[in-house]
Amino acid sequence: MSWVVLVAAAGGVALISAFLMLLYIASLMASPKPFSLSGAHVVVTGGSSGIGKSIAVECFKQGAFITLLARNENRLLEAKKEIEKYAVNDKQVVHCISVDVSKDSADVERVLKQAQEKLGPIDMLVNSAGMSVTGKFEDLDTSSFEKLMAVNYLGSVYPTRAAITTMKERRMGRIVFVSSQAGQVGLFGYSAYSAAKFALRGLAEALQMEVKPYNVYVTVAYPSDTETPGFIEENKTKLLETRLISESSSPLYQPDYVARIIVKDAIQGKFSSSIGTDGHMLNILTSGMSPMNSLGEALETVICMGLFRLIGQYYTASFDSIVRRCMIQKEKSEKTD
Repeated sequence: MSWVVLVAAAGGVALISAFLMLLYIASLMASPKPFSLSGAHVVVTGGSSGIGKSIAVECFKQGAFITLLARNENRLLEAKKEIEKYAVNDKQVVHCISVDVSKDSADVERVLKQAQEKLGPIDMLVNSAGMSVTGKFEDLDTSSFEKLMAVNYLGSVYPTRAAITTMKERRMGRIVFVSSQAGQVGLFGYSAYSAAKFALRGLAEALQMEVKPYNVYVTVAYPSDTETPGFIEENKTKLLETRLISESSSPLYQPDYVARIIVKDAIQGKFSSSIGTDGHMLNILTSGMSPMNSLGEALETVICMGLFRLIGQYYTASFDSIVRRCMIQKEKSEKTD
């Protein structure tokens, strides 16, 4: 009987330890106060089209003042006209600046200084500028890896460096990095793109640890395939395997829907922003040591991890099957030729 008592005692200690750990975690997860966009100055990079433009529209609908950054001046002016239709008061302004956020950090700092002189300190920065190139690792030029890292990663580093000091001084602010589900899991054909989008998560986790004491919160968004001009352009040269995997894993979302979720999560100060049921599952599966903002989020991760891990392995096996079938078809085609 003594061993029964020992086992029971050990179980009781384990339960008490787990409960105390949850209480400790809960004490560290004080959710930030919701952030109001009314009268706020929001800067959106890559804001002339796609998810970036939709985020600017959503923020403008909530009373924000907007600065759009993008390379193409004509598209910027077109986006400005479209966004202005959603004004909720006659004081709102949409300010456009043509700049390549991935080229010169000093240039990015200069234009953001101008934007703040015009519309006030930056309250929220949305790093949405990005691009994708698909192809097998050995078929991609090294210049493709360099370009994607410059646009998708450094194109977020430079604006963030230009905005973060003032946010810390004011002890308020939100920074959003628009990554991708390809920034959570590597997929066939995305060796260059996934690496650059994965880098955003590492940046975001380290930065959040630095700025949280200053009441500045970081959000990383992981949208899946979204019907944007960039996605349409990417599809023209996308590998068959990559396209089949994408089509089998999640639906194609509209940018306005994606933007609403990203803005809502950023306002609430959530670290990870996911889209749809598949995105939510993937977010839990890949959460690792990423920050959480509530005890409920922590409990959901613990409860769902095992089940979602099994489902994730099913998806991975399905993707591998798609690649194998494509290889077999290509081999048969080559023999026929």
